[in-house]
Amino acid sequence: NLGRLLTKLGRCEEAIEHYQAISSTTFYSQVGLAMAHYSLGNYQQAYEAYESCLHWLADNDGLKSHILVAMGSLAYKVEGMQAAKTLLFQSCQLAPTSVRGLFALCVIGVQHSDMNLIEAALSEMVPH
Repeated sequence: NLGRLLTKLGRCEEAIEHYQAISSTTFYSQVGLAMAHYSLGNYQQAYEAYESCLHWLADNDGLKSHILVAMGSLAYKVEGMQAAKTLLFQSCQLAPTSVRGLFALCVIGVQHSDMNLIEAALSEMVPH
């Protein structure tokens, strides 16, 4: 995909133009748009692109779980730990659960010395 290649090459503005010119948006084109915005530091636009993926384009709980993790990462940067934890917990309630979300919760627990969060995240990782 040209948009993804442009993002990888650091030509994110061009990638965004490419993604926005697509007439029929797909899950992967919207994720690409979010990643291009993220690379430019446009966190709010990236969050909004992921949010539209979650509500309109993700057709199974596994994809929704991954999108919630991406949104949680952005929320941590913009809104803080509590917003991130909320999204990451939502991610963990879907099946299959995004293992990256469990890792993210564990890291937040370590950063904030929250043993309950660490233990909960690690116990959810056992099957993986």
